[in-house]
Amino acid sequence: MQTLGLILSLLLGLPLGAIANSPPAPVQETPTATTFYAQNGTGIFGLAGRPNIGVTFMSIAIEADNKVDMSIRLADGRLISFGGTLIKGDAYTLDIRLSGSGMADASGGVTARYGANQRILSATANGTLDGQTFFITFRGNSQ
Repeated sequence: MQTLGLILSLLLGLPLGAIANSPPAPVQETPTATTFYAQNGTGIFGLAGRPNIGVTFMSIAIEADNKVDMSIRLADGRLISFGGTLIKGDAYTLDIRLSGSGMADASGGVTARYGANQRILSATANGTLDGQTFFITFRGNSQ
């Protein structure tokens, strides 16, 4: 094997020993990309025992390890954020299991449909937030 490296070095005009005969060290890649979906639109956020309130924006960020951050902006300007895990995703749909909301307990599921440029076309969610049932419906503006 050393002879092959020596011959290749001479043929290519490289300094002796420039070509190593040992295999390259394996490279471990850690995915770091975040996929981001967002859209202005209209919807409703309902929490048991309280009046429903409008939703004007939704975003979903999915990390390489399938951890999800989802946020909705309410009509009064407040932002509600949820954490969770991507259960299934395909070319048009994301299924998410919710696991928290800031300092509050949250559980439930979200199904979001998306289109071109990762715009959220529609989303529905339901579950519990600090022991109270909630739901979210959202339809993205067509632009």
